Amino acid sequence: MQRSLYLVKELPLRMWYPEEADMQILSDWLLSNPNTLQSSVARSILASLDWNSLHWAMQLRVATLAVEACLKHSPEKSGPVSPGTVAEGVSSLAAMVQKLKSIPYKNY
Repeated sequence: MQRSLYLVKELPLRMWYPEEADMQILSDWLLSNPNTLQSSVARSILASLDWNSLHWAMQLRVATLAVEACLKHSPEKSGPVSPGTVAEGVSSLAAMVQKLKSIPYKNY
């Protein structure tokens, strides 16, 4: 597994601009079990992209995907969320993600 990940990390991904089909594959991989090779590769790819040259809509898509993955894989906590905490921030982002999911992608 580590050798495969090493190969991905050495690719010149800063020169790559993912398209919608690429993002769907990365999304599937990122939302899979975090201990899988696919999830590790997706995280490595996303970390290696040139964010300054990506369109803002693609940046927003990846941000909402990251929140979705965090929510999917984080253990649920019981009790109220305290204001000013990371949990409160994630809860706010989760609400925003749900709202954005109702807007077609091409409208961003």
